[in-house]
Amino acid sequence: MGKKYTEELINDIWESKEGHDGQNRRHIVSLQEYLATFLQKRFGSDAVTMGYNLLHSCHRYKYDPDCEVFLQVLDGRVSQDIYREFTATLNSLMAFLYMLDGELHPSGPRAILKEQEVSGNKTG
Repeated sequence: MGKKYTEELINDIWESKEGHDGQNRRHIVSLQEYLATFLQKRFGSDAVTMGYNLLHSCHRYKYDPDCEVFLQVLDGRVSQDIYREFTATLNSLMAFLYMLDGELHPSGPRAILKEQEVSGNKTG
């Protein structure tokens, strides 16, 4: 499986798990437990194959932070809370860089587009 698809699948898994955990605050499951449910729901009879493909791809692309964090949480080396901290840190950094870009290039179309992306108003 390609790197882009691997990252998209990982992001879908995290997003779905965050939604699940938000609805079931009293019973937050581990990534290991949730992954089987997610794969079964998404891929049906191909869940096991996709699980192996995902694991193989994560090891193949572990130089990528998304893949590495996913692997570490899946292996139990770090808490799944690190994903939230990792995401919050990246979002803060991106917001700061977009703000800085806007200050350095106030009339540039890139600054306007990036401010929209940060605020959640993504355009085409």
